[in-house]
Amino acid sequence: SFSPDGKQFAFIRWLSDEQSALFIANSDGGGEQLLATRNNPETFSGSGVSWSPDGKFIANSVWVKGEPDFMSIALTPIEGGEAKLISGQKWRLIEQIKWMPDSSGLLGVAVSEIGESLQQIWFFPASGEDARRITTDLNQYSGISLTADGEQLLTINWQNRENIWTLPGGKSEEARMLSNNIHARYRVIALAPDGRIVFPSNEDAGDHRDIWIINPDGTGAKQLTSNAGGNILPCVTGDGRYIVFASNRADMKTYHIWRMNMDGSEPV
Repeated sequence: SFSPDGKQFAFIRWLSDEQSALFIANSDGGGEQLLATRNNPETFSGSGVSWSPDGKFIANSVWVKGEPDFMSIALTPIEGGEAKLISGQKWRLIEQIKWMPDSSGLLGVAVSEIGESLQQIWFFPASGEDARRITTDLNQYSGISLTADGEQLLTINWQNRENIWTLPGGKSEEARMLSNNIHARYRVIALAPDGRIVFPSNEDAGDHRDIWIINPDGTGAKQLTSNAGGNILPCVTGDGRYIVFASNRADMKTYHIWRMNMDGSEPV
């Protein structure tokens, strides 16, 4: 990331398997200067480095090992001094960050909750206040760049298009689509002994996923769970009595193994 006057740039270098460092150098590659180091369990991430418009700080993403591992954003003063983490929240991923022109904070592509997987665009206040989500959809974003006045941003938008199909006898010419919801994330599906199909989906385009079941011909869709959070990875027992699945309904973070009847009753 270049300094505001373009005469220097900042970058991350691994000094060993246990130590990473933030350097600045002249734009011709000379005049290298070690600015800060981090040792395990904390390491600088090369995916996000950004020099503030006022020239006073370099922001970059940091990995912190723990239970579970998480990421945050560190501000390192150019004139020396202790770097500080500006986000009290724990992030599953912070891919790339860019300062706002007034140095009030940074925009970044990030994944917020443990268990979530959507990369969205967030605003991280330099003051350390909680980050605010800028995009609120079911697409994913990668990379970010700002116009000089900070009024517009450029990013890559990934749109999921997932549906459930049936392929009778493996004949591709007879393939037929059973679902038609462009917002759903089906991922893992399971086949019951009676031919019905069990799958996780966010049919209502919300932030959570529930377990659903449909008939072999795609009719009779029924929602079996109705809890906040993620209900995923369904598996039908061989006798067709139960559906076993993973859910983080207890605390919205940690996944546990659950079992319920085929009609969604008596979850344990």
